[in-house]
This record gives sequence, structure tokens and C-alpha cells, in this order.
Amino acid sequence: MKIKPSILIALAIIFIGFCGVIAMSQNSDKHPHKIFNDLLGKEGVIENFDYFLSDETKRMKLTSIDKNNLEKFLDVILNVVGGTEKVGDIDDNNPNVQVDLFVPKLPSVPITSASMKHTYIIKQPTTTARGLYGDFSASLERKDEQTPWLYSRSTIGYGYKASVQTNFDAEDFNKLGLKFVEKFFLSDLETGKQKLDFTPLHDYKSFASSGWNSYSYAFYKFTTIKNSVPLTVVLGVEKDKYNEQETTPKNWFIVYVKRD
Repeated sequence: MKIKPSILIALAIIFIGFCGVIAMSQNSDKHPHKIFNDLLGKEGVIENFDYFLSDETKRMKLTSIDKNNLEKFLDVILNVVGGTEKVGDIDDNNPNVQVDLFVPKLPSVPITSASMKHTYIIKQPTTTARGLYGDFSASLERKDEQTPWLYSRSTIGYGYKASVQTNFDAEDFNKLGLKFVEKFFLSDLETGKQKLDFTPLHDYKSFASSGWNSYSYAFYKFTTIKNSVPLTVVLGVEKDKYNEQETTPKNWFIVYVKRD
């Protein structure tokens, strides 16, 4: 009996999909225990834990535990954009960080964006009190699957009733290997006085008027080198958190990392 080509194609697609499921199942066996899973109850939702920036916690200032975790996550971001670490290895080996690749519906379309989330437990729940956890997230972008990740953006708790106080000092930036270069303002981008392109995807004027980027009043530019790759790191500060006397931003809410 002669089988129609359309049936053969359908069978081939099913077989490939089946193999893909097997591959993902095998890869999942390599994944470490994820901290995020410790927060989940039987229904697969977070139970017995409050979020560190929620109304229940009534605080907006990062503690030493929060800062330590933020610094670890920023180092991961720098390593990914610099090519020192691969997102697959991070997902396989880092219990704090979950990686999600945004897979297009069409197989022919390359995966050009992803997200990473760093979750940590601050306080375990007891019989009389709820636990406390925190997290930080970042987006990643690249031109295609043959090129490295080129750009990352991370906002720190933005969208709450009050801005987060990151409480960074010069030593925190030194630990991350960040060298301060210059300070400029959103108005400098709007007028063209400053023409730094934050990302490989948008020019400086488009950047200045889009999304949360326009919430920043001042920007602080740093540079660093990872895996012999130069990186530009820019931190945004809101107007009410800006201090003219600061040479490095104490309270920033957004960070951009770009592969130069």
C-alpha cells in the first residue's frame, strides 16, 4: 500500500515532537533542585511565604541578604552577556536561577529572547509565622541563535507603591568589577547631547521615549570586561532618588547591560 506524502510528513512531525519531549525530559533530570520549588504547595502555587516587597512586609529597603543575592544575580547577568556562562549551564547548575527561553511558534524563527529569575529564601515559615522570599528578574536579547546574548535589562521591584532602596555604595560596584565612566540625564538623550545606544536594538532617541526607560532621571555608565569582552553597564535613577553629590548611584531601579 502506498502511503500519501502528507501522511508521511504528519508522522515525521509527530516523531520529531516525541523526540523533543524525550530530550526535554532527559535534560530536566540534570536540573538541580530549584529554590523556587520550595515555595510551592500541593496546588503548585506559593504558600506560607510573603514576598519581600509586598504590603505584608512593609519595607522597600534591601537588606544585606537582598543585596548579596542581587550582586550574585548581577554577576550572572554579566557572565551571560560576556559569554563566560551559558544560559543552559546556569539552568542546569544554579539552584537559584530559572531560565526561560521564549520559543517562537514557527520552528524556522530563531530564539532571540529569554528571561532569568533569581529566587532566594530569606526566612523559612514556622508554625506561627509565614516565611519570606525575594527574587530578581532580567530579560535577555540577541540577534539570532548564532550570536551571543547582546543585551540584558533588569528592573528592581518596580511597580510597587514606593521605589526600592537598593542602598548600594562604591564597594558594591567594585565587587562586581564595574568601573564608573560618566553620568548623564534623560534630557541629554532626548536632545542628542548624549548619544549612547543602550541596546543593539534601539537608537538612543527611541530608547529615551520607550517603556520604563523614560522613568529614569539620571543614568550612570560603567564598564567592565568579562571573558575578554567589553561590556557597558548603565543604571537608571528616578528623580526623587537622585543625589547630585553621589559619584555612584545609591538607590537605582533599573540596570542595562550591553555587549560592546
